[in-house]
Amino acid sequence: MKNSLFLLTILFVCGHIASLSAAATEIMQGQNEPQKSGKMYFASDDQMGDIDRLLLKAKQNDKLALIIMGANWCHDSQSLARKLFSTELQPVIEANYQLLFVDVGYLSNIREVITRFDQPVIYATPTVLVIDPTSKLQLNADNMHQWRDAAKISLEDSIKYFSEIAKTQKTKLNQIQNQEANNTGKLRSLNNELEAFENRQADRLYRAFAVIGPLLELDDNGGKAKNFRKYWRQVARYRYKLTEDLAELREQVKSLADDGKASSKLKFPEYQLFDWEN
Repeated sequence: MKNSLFLLTILFVCGHIASLSAAATEIMQGQNEPQKSGKMYFASDDQMGDIDRLLLKAKQNDKLALIIMGANWCHDSQSLARKLFSTELQPVIEANYQLLFVDVGYLSNIREVITRFDQPVIYATPTVLVIDPTSKLQLNADNMHQWRDAAKISLEDSIKYFSEIAKTQKTKLNQIQNQEANNTGKLRSLNNELEAFENRQADRLYRAFAVIGPLLELDDNGGKAKNFRKYWRQVARYRYKLTEDLAELREQVKSLADDGKASSKLKFPEYQLFDWEN
């Protein structure tokens, strides 16, 4: 018991942002190096407080806030965590980022964190958010979805990604702020349509998570989850297709806003029903 209290004290004094109590639990359970396993995603009783403390510390240290939303059951989430603590990438992260791992549970602990940064839902685990702590703006919204395949991304490309964002953060922030300032007239109208479409799809995805999440938990704990694999594949195909469609729709918005025709409309895709929706 004394050793456990000592570990908790050390973690608190060192100011660890990533899931303090859960990290201590991991150590007390005898898994001394969760960084090597990549299992850095632990439940928190105060997700918003974790985010508040992260942003404050990032601002105080003149760093970017790096939020990794993932889960210990997800091999891509584990792979990204291992890369972040690798000998090659860790110096880049420590020099430029304040890091927080957010456990999404079995797809149930998502909405509060992701909507705080103007994203309606996560489309994969892991989801990577790079946040400017002063403006609270996300700097990597245009390429965040690549991390759904984190296990396939090389260490070299990972280093390049996080180094480039750190290097160009001021330029990127100015671009985002200019885009917000110029979001008027027809462009704003089209963006509002696109946002409404994405919110509808996000609501559908949350309903899907409510179906497959409990099945995932049962499967992850060795139980027999009927139809889990089939349902999981259906939702995965939808998530991938949706992010591709959203990228295409954003290009449509730019094109239609420039063509000067008031009658121009976005062409929204339609999706097949999931088996449980029939």
